[in-house]
Amino acid sequence: MSEYDYLNARIKGMHSNLLAREFYEQILVSQGTAPLVDALLSSSYSTHIREALERDRSVSGIEWGLRRNLFDTFEKIRALAAPKPRQLLNIQFRMWDTQNIIAIIRGKAAELLPEEILTAVFPAGELGDVELEELAAEDNVKTVIDALTAWNFPFTFELQKVIRKYSGQFNCAFMEPRFMRIFFEWALDNLTVEDEDHNLMRNHIRNQIDLLNVKNVLWAVSQVQSGRRPDRIVPIPGGRITARMLSEVEKSSSLEMSFEILADTYFRRAIDRGILAFGESRRLAVMERFLDIEIVETGCKMFRADPLGIGVPMGYVWRKYNEFINLRILLRDNSFGKPAPAIREELFLVEGISN
Repeated sequence: MSEYDYLNARIKGMHSNLLAREFYEQILVSQGTAPLVDALLSSSYSTHIREALERDRSVSGIEWGLRRNLFDTFEKIRALAAPKPRQLLNIQFRMWDTQNIIAIIRGKAAELLPEEILTAVFPAGELGDVELEELAAEDNVKTVIDALTAWNFPFTFELQKVIRKYSGQFNCAFMEPRFMRIFFEWALDNLTVEDEDHNLMRNHIRNQIDLLNVKNVLWAVSQVQSGRRPDRIVPIPGGRITARMLSEVEKSSSLEMSFEILADTYFRRAIDRGILAFGESRRLAVMERFLDIEIVETGCKMFRADPLGIGVPMGYVWRKYNEFINLRILLRDNSFGKPAPAIREELFLVEGISN
């Protein structure tokens, strides 16, 4: 028996509890948060939503239940996994941990309240609600890093060096890409074995490097179009899109020209999907959503791509992550009274995936 047989069999059972596309369609035609809560109480979310309602019946309270469900589900997978799949899964989990740390540090720099900071995080990594709440309650950026050090969080020493270097002139625009670079270097250093599992994970990490690099250069182009002069973007190494092409994108005279260049990469489908919506809104964030969906879809499709290895748990993890994003969007947008067409535009309804 391989180290994936038991894990993948259990994952396939858990996969049947994921919400079907019809669930979202039903909620979209309803108004307010009550229909969503009622539907979740009749789903695999029942236990966590009931617990959330006992604590706090507000939108933030219900969102706590969604976060607990996500973290507990991923904790279950970690407990089921043998050493090799656990080590590979932890690399992706650390990606989301790093993004949460960045969100918390960004909130600290903006002097937000802990409860405001927590609206921007999601416990998809190994840092759960308790740890994230503790970090959000820290006094400043330095004490956040000190707490991570006490928890033996990977590559914290490298994060400390970045903090010290920019001490006194804290700037998220400088910090965030450096934090992500540290993570990606760590991730690729842990994916050096030449086998199908490591190759699958390595390629997906490279995709995520590309996503961040592409977003950064597009942001730089948007700044120039707005009459600003941003510092030159230094791409994170290791992605599939070359530094030369990224430089070409960054030198574009307009976002439309940047999109034309990116259409020669595997982001072509995202560009084709998003160009009309971008043209109507003229907002870069609209196109970024389609770029995000491309990577999410790639992660979700791992479930079918590698039925005997890491693809099944990784694909499930991405599908569960995608489900959480959509539920959070539905919860927040319904509470604001947004019309269904506007909510639909925000959802990450990935194509070609069925339960």
